[in-house]
Amino acid sequence: MLVLASVEQKPFNAVFIIYLDHKLQYVSHDIILEGKDIFGLCQYKKLVAGVSCNSKDGCMISIFNPYNKTIDNFYKARPTLDRRYIYYTNKIWGDIHEIKYYNDYFVIVNTASDSLVVLKTDNSYSYSVNLYDFAISLNLKGAIYGRHSHESNYYHFNSLYIDKDEQTFYVMAHNTRSIDKSFIIKGDIILNKQKEPLFIPNSAILNLSTENNANSGKQCHDLLKIDKHIFYSESVNSCISYINVSNGKKRIFFQDNKFGFVRGLSKYKNYLFIGSSDYRKASGKFQDKTLILNKPVYIPAIVILDTDTLKIVSIINFNSITKYNEIEVRNILVLK
Repeated sequence: MLVLASVEQKPFNAVFIIYLDHKLQYVSHDIILEGKDIFGLCQYKKLVAGVSCNSKDGCMISIFNPYNKTIDNFYKARPTLDRRYIYYTNKIWGDIHEIKYYNDYFVIVNTASDSLVVLKTDNSYSYSVNLYDFAISLNLKGAIYGRHSHESNYYHFNSLYIDKDEQTFYVMAHNTRSIDKSFIIKGDIILNKQKEPLFIPNSAILNLSTENNANSGKQCHDLLKIDKHIFYSESVNSCISYINVSNGKKRIFFQDNKFGFVRGLSKYKNYLFIGSSDYRKASGKFQDKTLILNKPVYIPAIVILDTDTLKIVSIINFNSITKYNEIEVRNILVLK
């Protein structure tokens, strides 16, 4: 089995290709796309697509074969005229966190712009879905700082799940330092006359807190739908939680003292692959992103959880397989 993980530890960043045996134990690993600043990963036919997270050259798409470690294609994504274009003519792309494949299109979370970009895989056509305006229409309070926003609202959408069976999508808003905490925007996917997918936001799931504490529902990441439940990472609360879509109730699914900052979530059969990293240390520049918490030091790892027994069956410790310390797990993709 192959497990892919995009990681960072400035100035190092790369994608780890991790080989597991039939008992889901670590065997070996390779490294690919070092220095390409890959964040999001998705399966694309028989290949894998990765999207750059803060490239000075724009949004770069890397198409690669994880089995023989060859790069099939590498190109700059076609830009879209979204709301960020008004202020940053030459910087349409900012932080980019997620990429998904849907019917010959890549759907990219353009985090800095609070938007989705729907891009034809041959790079011939793209358009933007304005998540910012939809969140404003619901009177959702965004974070108030100027890193990417001129309107004093910045939601930092970071994760995307596409339900191909129900033709719906879900987008997670990180929403740091806002009283509204993290939330999810839901929408429908409709094909127009040209068979192009239109992603139309229509509702929201608010306040993802599962406990009555300051950390719950804060800086959430990842979206994964299993049956009638939407799973997500309560990153600061160090747990995996879920929403019952039938009644809207939110519950913690699994919490363990091995978890630090939880980010990165994938599924294979009855196993969840969960990314955990140490908490970032606060600094003047990144007060909006970091946490001042009385927390111990956590090892950067991928934790493999049996969802039937709620037992941890394996831990891939990055400190033991790489020379870089303080690795941060960005995204995880398990190849079936």
